[in-house]
Amino acid sequence: MIKITIIFLILSLIVASSTSAYADIVWPAIYVADSHFHFWLLLVFGLFIEALIFFWVLKMPFRKALAISTIVNLISSTVGSFLMVLSMLGWHLVVDNFVNGTFAPFNLAATLILMYFGSACIEALAIKIIWKYKFVTIIPIFLLGNLLSYIPIAVRLYIGGGWNKTM
Repeated sequence: MIKITIIFLILSLIVASSTSAYADIVWPAIYVADSHFHFWLLLVFGLFIEALIFFWVLKMPFRKALAISTIVNLISSTVGSFLMVLSMLGWHLVVDNFVNGTFAPFNLAATLILMYFGSACIEALAIKIIWKYKFVTIIPIFLLGNLLSYIPIAVRLYIGGGWNKTM
């Protein structure tokens, strides 16, 4: 019953946060978050890859593996939309004083790397809390799955000119 309640709360947060917002401030985490929407098909592919790895490494039925992968990614996208974007704002309030501004090359790379690891950690913590799997066992699975979505995002931002896009 607790798992169903948690899933319901997460889905409610997703629906409640699905409206667009506009602001006069932009920082690199917004660009990374926006890029996820351009690669939604890769995100779906990543769910299947994570599920196959769960199936293979954790020896669980594929349907359960796919359900777990989907649920923890929903949690990660909901929590990460707020937590990681806002924590990166805090990062910039501190780090921008030591580098050459918010869009300095160091900050752009750090944003991608921190959001990549942050997303994998949120997913691993969710599966640890809900299904009681060991963090050490599952974090490599999420690091691999998230790599599938962050590589195209990095390519879009660096090679495709995404950092120069007007928000």
